[in-house]
Amino acid sequence: AKPNFTRAQSKTGALLQWCKENTKECGLVNITNFTSSWQDGIAFMALLHHFRPDLISMKQVTSFPVKNLHLAFTAASKAGITQLLEADEIAEYPERLSIITYLTLFHGKFA
Repeated sequence: AKPNFTRAQSKTGALLQWCKENTKECGLVNITNFTSSWQDGIAFMALLHHFRPDLISMKQVTSFPVKNLHLAFTAASKAGITQLLEADEIAEYPERLSIITYLTLFHGKFA
């Protein structure tokens, strides 16, 4: 049987749309993909802030990607989202499937 790529693509498309939708009030974020859009950590911060402003503030954003990522991942784990990613690795090389897997946990928690 052939793999059903259209179904997988529509699922990731829907996840990307959900991420865009729930970060649109943050002027610092423009999500267009599952790689470089997440690399500086600000999109993770914005997504979490949208649902749990008690855990993270956009005033915490820095110009240091690793610091932003670390803040976002720490806050997300307080929300009960398992930390699947390492801040220094994502800042250097945002691996698409790892990011999709992690964002799926956000979606499962908040959608």
